[in-house]
Amino acid sequence: MLHLFALLFPEAELHRGEALNWPRICALSLAMGLTSLGMIVFDCAHPPAAATALIAAMGYFDSWLPVVALPLAIALLLVQAYFFNRVLGGLPFPRWRFDLKAARAFPDLAGLGDREQSHWAQITGRVFERRGP
Repeated sequence: MLHLFALLFPEAELHRGEALNWPRICALSLAMGLTSLGMIVFDCAHPPAAATALIAAMGYFDSWLPVVALPLAIALLLVQAYFFNRVLGGLPFPRWRFDLKAARAFPDLAGLGDREQSHWAQITGRVFERRGP
């Protein structure tokens, strides 16, 4: 978005890091909006993706190194997440879905909580447990 708006509005000097004007604000908004739309369309909510789009649209990728390093870091994180969640944890990763076997093994992660208490008792218990001295 930053490069597109820099082509559309050359007088705005968007490649200067300190410039904050309407074309830059529009580029930032569209970058985050399109990222959010993609997360909705593909049903994969991940708020740090919007932050990554924001960083890119702000112009912090000023050389080829961050552009190459970011996808490599994302791939490394995906491999780690797959290994820790699916291989070690037995959780249905990367597509989280309700799995009765996983829900019984991890009731808190599945949102089941303590079956002995009602839902209202669980909520009030959590609220009153958070009070400090």
